[in-house]
Amino acid sequence: MLPTYQNFDARFPGLEFDWFALDAEGRIGLFSSAGFGPVPASVQLHFQEHDRAASHIDWRVLTMEQACGEAGLFLFDWKHWQGPYLKLAQPLAEMNTAFRQQIFQIPELIVFAVSFAAVTGIEDS
Repeated sequence: MLPTYQNFDARFPGLEFDWFALDAEGRIGLFSSAGFGPVPASVQLHFQEHDRAASHIDWRVLTMEQACGEAGLFLFDWKHWQGPYLKLAQPLAEMNTAFRQQIFQIPELIVFAVSFAAVTGIEDS
């Protein structure tokens, strides 16, 4: 079981953090901060919900790209050192309904005014 933290700074002292966001069409993306990417304030406030949702992804596969694609997610990864979040994967399968519902229950879920399918990266989070 993952350790439980009461505040974001204790959970994220420069370490990897994955968070979810929606595009304008309601598709879900996972954003991997690589320890350096910006994480929106509302995500920081609700980091525990993002952690819980991310725990449903099967990370035992060979790559993060494969894990996210098979989970039905777009994957965006922060490019060291100054970004942007680059798209590395797109959905390869339908998303599990329970997983989708859990993500949609995250308070203040970020929504980008773009289509994840149409972009190569996200500049501003």
